[in-house]
Amino acid sequence: MLYVSGFSEAKLKFAIGKAHAQFYGRKHLGKIGYSILGKPFERLTDLTFEIMR
Repeated sequence: MLYVSGFSEAKLKFAIGKAHAQFYGRKHLGKIGYSILGKPFERLTDLTFEIMR
């Protein structure tokens, strides 16, 4: 069965990469490091994700 979605292949790959980066960022940076580096990364990638087709 084929699953039809509104996501393009590029947008799906971007989302998977973003999830990996956030997971390992939290794991390796800790709470303070992630709040300094990870939160701006999240905001930037959220905006990028919204703009993508």
